[in-house]
Amino acid sequence: MGKFYELFEMDAHVGAKELDLQYMKGEQPHCGFPEKNFSLNVEKLARKGYRVLVVEQTETPEQLELRRKEKGSKDKVVKREICAVITKGTLTEGELFSANPDASYLMALTASRQSLANQGLERIFGVCVVDITTSRIILGQFGDDAECSSLRCLLSELRPVEIVKPAKMLSSETERVMVRHTRNPLVNELAPLSGFWDAEKTVQEVKTIYKHIGDLSASGPLNKTDKTDLDTTNLNVGEYRPSCLPNILLEFVNKGENGSLALSALGGALYYLKQAFLDETLLRFAKFDSFPCSDFCEVAKKPYMILDAAALENLEIFENSRNIDTSG
Repeated sequence: MGKFYELFEMDAHVGAKELDLQYMKGEQPHCGFPEKNFSLNVEKLARKGYRVLVVEQTETPEQLELRRKEKGSKDKVVKREICAVITKGTLTEGELFSANPDASYLMALTASRQSLANQGLERIFGVCVVDITTSRIILGQFGDDAECSSLRCLLSELRPVEIVKPAKMLSSETERVMVRHTRNPLVNELAPLSGFWDAEKTVQEVKTIYKHIGDLSASGPLNKTDKTDLDTTNLNVGEYRPSCLPNILLEFVNKGENGSLALSALGGALYYLKQAFLDETLLRFAKFDSFPCSDFCEVAKKPYMILDAAALENLEIFENSRNIDTSG
């Protein structure tokens, strides 16, 4: 509002408590801070576990007057809309990043139960891990035992700050593991299918986004703003045709059921990020990768040692770098 961002009603109490803001005079509780403090204050709130919705003015007084004349609108104030949704896992900038350079992973997780006596598998997990600041997306699907040993390792290694899951779909043991082997992440539940997409819906949505990106890049010279937002050196025109997908995604599509849960996890992450207006930006610069997940059901047959979750945590072995190369 003008040169200030303001918080009202119950949000004002949060601002006073968490940001040490002073209440302003008026009938309703409200407080605020100048534009120059925006990044720091939003980051503080997000890191404390709050979901921050940023509302911006989206028209000028002149545009309001024109809208009132042309459309007969009775609005007396300029239009304002939600322009950003910022959480632990969707922070893209902030003054505290230099002091805390560790990756802040958002993890989408889904699962199905499967009884395979000869392999000892109890559960199949699909996982999508996103580092929104680097547009890094890691996908995986793996079988796990009754104790969720592989999932425990993954959570201990990555330490996600935010988790997206399908509502009422995960087993009680999986839920317990998520609590026990994470450090107070922000947990978001999405309705299965309509929010947490299945593999088919995910592939369809990804193709639609890539088609839109391709249309933008092929529509002629980009204006100055577009050139800033779009790194054309990273574009592979073939990947943006509606019939094509990045190679990693094609591999999971071709795996059929052995890749469907991983694609569904990607769908859950994309739907969630769509609500934060970040889905298209993420895919535009996405660097896809897949990670090998150790199968604890046949440990004796492995030619190498597998570290379980307890060992990883006690040895403080976890992935916290934004520049780790997993290609090898």
